[in-house]
Amino acid sequence: MTSRRGLLALTKYAAKLAGLALAAYAGLIFVLSLVHQRPPAQVSLRIVGSGRPGNSPERLNLLTWNIGYAGTGEEADLFMDGGHDVLAKDPATVLKHLANISDALRQYPRDIYFLQEADLDARRTYGVNEIVFLTSRFKEFAYSSALNFDVWFVPYPFTRPMGRVRSGLLSLGSYRPAAATRVQLPGSFAWPISAFALDRCLLVWRLPREDGKDWVLINLHLAAWDANGELRKQELAFLQEFAVTQYSQGSYVVIGGDWNAVLPGVRPNQFPSRDKPSRYLMTMPPNAFPSEWKWGVATSHPSDRQVDAPYKPGKTYVTTVDGFVVSPNVRIESVDAVALNFKDSDHEPVTISVAGP
Repeated sequence: MTSRRGLLALTKYAAKLAGLALAAYAGLIFVLSLVHQRPPAQVSLRIVGSGRPGNSPERLNLLTWNIGYAGTGEEADLFMDGGHDVLAKDPATVLKHLANISDALRQYPRDIYFLQEADLDARRTYGVNEIVFLTSRFKEFAYSSALNFDVWFVPYPFTRPMGRVRSGLLSLGSYRPAAATRVQLPGSFAWPISAFALDRCLLVWRLPREDGKDWVLINLHLAAWDANGELRKQELAFLQEFAVTQYSQGSYVVIGGDWNAVLPGVRPNQFPSRDKPSRYLMTMPPNAFPSEWKWGVATSHPSDRQVDAPYKPGKTYVTTVDGFVVSPNVRIESVDAVALNFKDSDHEPVTISVAGP
């Protein structure tokens, strides 16, 4: 009888603890909802560093790379993709990946670099300021950064939460832009996820050209884990209208980054693997841009891997979600994928050379 009473008391105690934990978790979500503020529609950004003054040329070489906060290298498995963790392995791993990333950027010199998922201050990367690290290796470049993930505390996964995150887009250029702007994208997840989700944005650079026109260079990272695709539909509609407006004003528009969708010219199963794609994988709709706009997509090598387990060539699902689109007055001269075997990020760099007219 005593053992039964003891077991009953223990069960009640455990239920009380579970109830308290649930109440505390609900309270945390409520507080996050109160403190999370959606950014303004447009914000002028600081242009830091040097960069060559004066007009930029009629030809530009660019590179886009989602660096995966230097925490999603070949060893990583990501909770949101079906893995186990959101934190980088340890601070030494973050610094190793950052050093390799900066070396790779130097190995493939370009006029402009579009980087995504560069952390400023985050628990997942142990407080390493990746923007300071990377820009210190490119002191002759101008740069701007735009936050798209600024959350006091991300409460998942429950047992080892992501915690504080400040992260975003980073554009570096050997030419100094006349203006840099953060442009907020529309749409958001439903509550309570909206309290600790990304506020996706565009990082827009305006570079004066020698012919008196402007290059409008747009760095982006569109929505992920959007099961019904509604967020990405809103983002693409906004992006198309924004880009077409810039083109109608006589600018030469180049858009590049992580689209989180299989890009035109790439079949979802183009690169053989034993694993299946994520249920969140989206294919870029054919009407994402007017027909006269041109996609710059490398099809010889994948740019993105699934992160539900450490990377294994031939097993891990891979595809291409990183690339460029340009306005009708821009000519694409070449597009290439940089094959780094996902050593330091779950994405690979993609390069493009453009000219206009």
